[in-house]
Amino acid sequence: MSENKSPLNDNGSFWFDTLDTPSTIAEAPSLPEKVDVAIIGAGYTGLWTAYYLKEKDPSLEIAVFEANTVGFGASGRNGGWCMGLAWGIDGMLAEEKRRDAGVRLLRAMHDTVDEVGRISQREGIECHFAKGGTLEVAIAPFHVKGMQDH
Repeated sequence: MSENKSPLNDNGSFWFDTLDTPSTIAEAPSLPEKVDVAIIGAGYTGLWTAYYLKEKDPSLEIAVFEANTVGFGASGRNGGWCMGLAWGIDGMLAEEKRRDAGVRLLRAMHDTVDEVGRISQREGIECHFAKGGTLEVAIAPFHVKGMQDH
């Protein structure tokens, strides 16, 4: 294993920087000759997909392929938040023809937050999961305008 200090491997993640041990990249293992499911990307979407597929059918041979480190992209660069809000959902809820879809989306997003908590607890993942509300912060003038319009 080599220490993850190369600019190619630097994902700029606050979360990786807080690890007690340096982030490392293992040598690429030999590729399996055959898998039932190949997943490209070891971010949230890829890893959750692998998790639920294996839970549903433990006999599946699943391989997750990642070009960098697990959580390299947006999954490792987020603010550590898990929330049931999304920009634009207010517009969906305000339009009668899109309201039902907006309500379904909002419920799914809230359910997802609860699911992260359930899985973290079930799997013994110490991620300091807590439901404590949301805080919107503006770091540029156009953010302030967007928040005022929101």
